[in-house]
Amino acid sequence: MQRGDGFSSSSRSFIDQQRKLLEFLDRVVKTLKSSATAGILVATFLLVFQPFQIRIQSWTTFYLVVGFGVVTFITSILVDLLFEKPILKYCKEHQVFIVTIALKLFFITLGNIVYNQLLRGYQIISMDLLDFLNVFLYTGLVGLVPISFFLITSYRNKQQEITAELLEKQNLLDATVKKDFVIFLGEGKKEKVQLELERVLYLQAQDNYVLIFYLEGERVCKEMIRTSLSKLEKQVANTSMHRCHRSFVINIKRVQAIKKHHQKLHIQLIGTSETIPVSKKYSEQIVRLFHKT
Repeated sequence: MQRGDGFSSSSRSFIDQQRKLLEFLDRVVKTLKSSATAGILVATFLLVFQPFQIRIQSWTTFYLVVGFGVVTFITSILVDLLFEKPILKYCKEHQVFIVTIALKLFFITLGNIVYNQLLRGYQIISMDLLDFLNVFLYTGLVGLVPISFFLITSYRNKQQEITAELLEKQNLLDATVKKDFVIFLGEGKKEKVQLELERVLYLQAQDNYVLIFYLEGERVCKEMIRTSLSKLEKQVANTSMHRCHRSFVINIKRVQAIKKHHQKLHIQLIGTSETIPVSKKYSEQIVRLFHKT
């Protein structure tokens, strides 16, 4: 089997770097959106309902009250940047949201204390425990607005993710039942390759990726997705795709001939000059399947 069709290690490294950059930018955008939403909700709540004896009497007062929203925005970003990895590492999935909200509430409280003390013109060290608890309580009450928003948004997003996942599985099941096309799913949310089954030649494992070789007219093309060959093999179970080697899965309907060379079997596929090795473990099964087609 010729190795010239594979991706080089430098190409895979570049693809990994690009994927990590996109994932990082996606997290940054989500953090900015959620933090900005929290800040806007807090500022709007204070301006509209004017709780805690707030009185909007001038533009100066208006901007100072908006400052509480800015504090919420900044502290929310800092919590996400500083605590996201430790939270994901040490907390279970169902605890992540609660711990994140608790940390944001605590640091928003501290930020509001500092901001409030600056507005009132006296030193931070003059605040006693009761003052701190009062501010924490007020912050918690105001925080109910963004927290409620995030609970609803998180629930809806989770529901959409579950629905999308079920839809993907249903599509995969339909493809398997119909046996006229297959869907290969990678580890990334958007990694999906859908092809007519008769056009698929073979799959080849290459490090943490799988190369999918298929026909586009008379030309052999390939796609690469990040997953394992074993996972793809399960996805195409009950189709004409079968494992013939630890690194290869072939479409048995595309097999033109099985040849023996130096006591080892090799497969010649229709539509390509490449030969695929057959390991001893799978040789009997492949020969039997070939004679059935």
